[in-house]
Amino acid sequence: MLKYMILAKMTPEGTKYFKGWPASIDGVLETFTQMGGKLIGFYACGALYDFVGIGDLPSPEVAEMYRRLVVSGGLVEAQVIRLFTKEEFDQLIEALPTEL
Repeated sequence: MLKYMILAKMTPEGTKYFKGWPASIDGVLETFTQMGGKLIGFYACGALYDFVGIGDLPSPEVAEMYRRLVVSGGLVEAQVIRLFTKEEFDQLIEALPTEL
């Protein structure tokens, strides 16, 4: 499985339904699991994003499908970012050609 960070920010339309967010979040997290994901953590936050989730998904395609599903209601904007362990990052760097 691949590790991802999901960054979500409420749209102006989404802020109108703030009281309903706990139930909405539960549904979104259930969908994550149904799509083969394993949730590591979910956090509400301030500043640039309203919500941050970290979890495992089976493929980049599933990650993109999940992102598109989440934003399809128009209540949040979301980014899904692939995370690499230190070992995975080291392998990427080692695989780079020495000259371009």
